[in-house]
Amino acid sequence: MKRNTNITLRKIGNQYMIVDSRTSRVNLSRVFTLNETAAWLWQKAGDRPFTSAMLVDWLCEAYDVTPETARQDVGNLLKEWRQHGLLSDDE
Repeated sequence: MKRNTNITLRKIGNQYMIVDSRTSRVNLSRVFTLNETAAWLWQKAGDRPFTSAMLVDWLCEAYDVTPETARQDVGNLLKEWRQHGLLSDDE
Protein backbone atom coordinates (compact mmCIF):
# COMPACT_ATOMS: atom_id res chain seq x y z
CA MET A 1 0.00 0.00 0.00
CA LYS A 2 1.01 3.63 -0.38
CA ARG A 3 -0.14 6.97 0.92
CA ASN A 4 -2.64 8.74 -1.31
CA THR A 5 -0.57 11.18 -3.38
CA ASN A 6 -3.36 13.78 -3.49
CA ILE A 7 -3.12 14.60 0.19
CA THR A 8 -0.56 16.38 2.33
CA LEU A 9 0.29 16.29 6.03
CA ARG A 10 0.51 19.73 7.62
CA LYS A 11 1.41 20.73 11.15
CA ILE A 12 -0.64 23.67 12.34
CA GLY A 13 0.30 24.68 15.87
CA ASN A 14 0.46 21.40 17.76
CA GLN A 15 -2.04 19.65 15.47
CA TYR A 16 -1.21 17.37 12.54
CA MET A 17 -3.74 17.59 9.72
CA ILE A 18 -4.09 15.82 6.41
CA VAL A 19 -5.58 17.97 3.66
CA ASP A 20 -6.43 17.46 0.01
CA SER A 21 -3.63 19.15 -1.94
CA ARG A 22 -5.22 18.94 -5.39
CA THR A 23 -6.57 22.46 -5.11
CA SER A 24 -5.39 25.72 -3.57
CA ARG A 25 -8.54 25.85 -1.42
CA VAL A 26 -8.86 23.59 1.60
CA ASN A 27 -12.11 21.68 1.84
CA LEU A 28 -12.65 21.72 5.60
CA SER A 29 -15.06 18.79 5.38
CA ARG A 30 -12.10 16.69 4.15
CA VAL A 31 -9.50 17.51 6.83
CA PHE A 32 -8.27 14.68 9.04
CA THR A 33 -6.29 15.07 12.23
CA LEU A 34 -3.57 12.68 13.36
CA ASN A 35 -1.96 12.27 16.73
CA GLU A 36 1.81 12.64 16.95
CA THR A 37 2.51 8.91 16.59
CA ALA A 38 0.22 8.50 13.58
CA ALA A 39 1.80 11.58 11.96
CA TRP A 40 5.26 10.11 12.61
CA LEU A 41 4.24 6.84 10.91
CA TRP A 42 2.74 8.80 8.00
CA GLN A 43 5.98 10.70 7.50
CA LYS A 44 8.17 7.61 7.96
CA ALA A 45 6.20 5.76 5.28
CA GLY A 46 6.96 8.54 2.83
CA ASP A 47 6.05 8.06 -0.80
CA ARG A 48 7.27 4.47 -1.02
CA PRO A 49 5.12 1.35 -0.70
CA PHE A 50 4.85 -0.02 2.84
CA THR A 51 3.20 -2.88 4.68
CA SER A 52 1.41 -3.12 7.99
CA ALA A 53 4.35 -5.25 9.22
CA MET A 54 6.72 -2.35 8.48
CA LEU A 55 4.55 0.00 10.54
CA VAL A 56 4.49 -2.49 13.41
CA ASP A 57 8.27 -2.85 13.30
CA TRP A 58 8.76 0.93 13.28
CA LEU A 59 6.47 1.33 16.29
CA CYS A 60 8.25 -1.39 18.23
CA GLU A 61 11.66 0.10 17.44
CA ALA A 62 10.68 3.65 18.41
CA TYR A 63 8.34 3.06 21.35
CA ASP A 64 8.15 0.72 24.32
CA VAL A 65 5.26 -1.31 22.92
CA THR A 66 4.73 -5.04 22.43
CA PRO A 67 4.34 -6.43 18.92
CA GLU A 68 0.78 -7.51 19.78
CA THR A 69 -0.21 -4.00 20.86
CA ALA A 70 1.53 -2.46 17.85
CA ARG A 71 -0.30 -4.86 15.46
CA GLN A 72 -3.65 -3.95 17.00
CA ASP A 73 -2.93 -0.21 16.88
CA VAL A 74 -1.64 -0.38 13.30
CA GLY A 75 -4.68 -2.42 12.24
CA ASN A 76 -7.02 0.21 13.69
CA LEU A 77 -5.02 3.03 12.14
CA LEU A 78 -4.94 1.47 8.67
CA LYS A 79 -8.65 0.73 8.83
CA GLU A 80 -9.32 4.40 9.56
CA TRP A 81 -6.91 5.59 6.87
CA ARG A 82 -8.58 3.31 4.30
CA GLN A 83 -12.10 4.42 5.31
CA HIS A 84 -11.13 8.02 4.66
CA GLY A 85 -9.33 7.35 1.36
CA LEU A 86 -5.89 8.22 2.71
CA LEU A 87 -4.26 5.08 1.25
CA SER A 88 -3.83 3.56 -2.15
CA ASP A 89 -3.29 -0.16 -2.59
CA ASP A 90 -1.53 0.51 -5.90
CA GLU A 91 2.18 -0.26 -5.96
